[in-house]
Amino acid sequence: TTTSVCKYLILASSSTFKKDDKRLENNAIRNLVEHSLKELFPAKEVIYFENLKSFIKWKIQENHIVFINYLAIDKTLHEDVTSSGESHNKRIKQLVQAVTDGIMNKFRRNQFNKDANVYIISDHGSMKPLTTEKVVDLDYFESKNIRIDAKHRYVRINNGVLGDIPSNVRDSYFVIEKNILDSKDSFLIPKGHSLFKRESAEMYVHGGLTPEELIVPFFKIGLKKSHVLQPKLELIGSKKFYYRRVYELKFKIQNLNQYPMENIIIRIESPDAEPYEFPLGNIDGYSDREFTVPKIKFFDNGEQNDNLSINFICLVNNENKQFQYKIKAQFSKMEKNNILKGLF
Repeated sequence: TTTSVCKYLILASSSTFKKDDKRLENNAIRNLVEHSLKELFPAKEVIYFENLKSFIKWKIQENHIVFINYLAIDKTLHEDVTSSGESHNKRIKQLVQAVTDGIMNKFRRNQFNKDANVYIISDHGSMKPLTTEKVVDLDYFESKNIRIDAKHRYVRINNGVLGDIPSNVRDSYFVIEKNILDSKDSFLIPKGHSLFKRESAEMYVHGGLTPEELIVPFFKIGLKKSHVLQPKLELIGSKKFYYRRVYELKFKIQNLNQYPMENIIIRIESPDAEPYEFPLGNIDGYSDREFTVPKIKFFDNGEQNDNLSINFICLVNNENKQFQYKIKAQFSKMEKNNILKGLF
């Protein structure tokens, strides 16, 4: 999320960044990201995008560190899923898959074949309030007419009244005074796994000092040049052929890769067959299909041959691939009685 506190804590831990740094005044988050990453990686160009859509429009360049501010997951965490019928886990998994696919498809469309890494990181964690958690008593503040802004895991309070709070009440909280976070107010955070308020909504909240909040989610996705497995090609039916006869060949092909094979062309290039080219179209990842090559005639070229040679050409992840097959087959001359049978 675009907040000065969280982004500052995660990105500006270096002593070279001070809270009064002039670079944070305008376009604070953009400047913070670009300057801090540039200091860490001086040999790289750094660019910040406010959302995934802006990145998709960008023309990919090498030697760049790209920072994308993606808010959809945080927004989903704070939504009540009671009536939706879908868990937060399922919806967030879909969002992570969507952002990953968006980035990877961008690489493919731009024919970017270099190694690249995608890091997904949060500036804070989150947790779901449990019905078994203790709700902290705020009677003292109400009895003193002290105005507080109570969230699930913290209370925002005017700094001027902190000194008036008795120690027995104060000891129940962690006190975050305003100068620590450069805020106009101070904060009280309950010790232990406790809440300031509970509601029936099925949602996640922020603001506490629980491990769930402080442990930062992080994972890495790598883009490497793909290793394409050769598809499996099988000739269906008889593998015995007579010269000078026309055949219809039926094949089954199986794509052993997770990504599709596109613009497929099958070429029969056996020395004892007429050259033949057959466009097959596309095959989805981890799928198979059958196809028929019509009107193939075999000729006796005077050489002994027991293989049917096939060339398989396709496009995978914007790379041209070619595979060759030699399928065991038997070729022979037609006997005289079979010739007469074919004539009459």
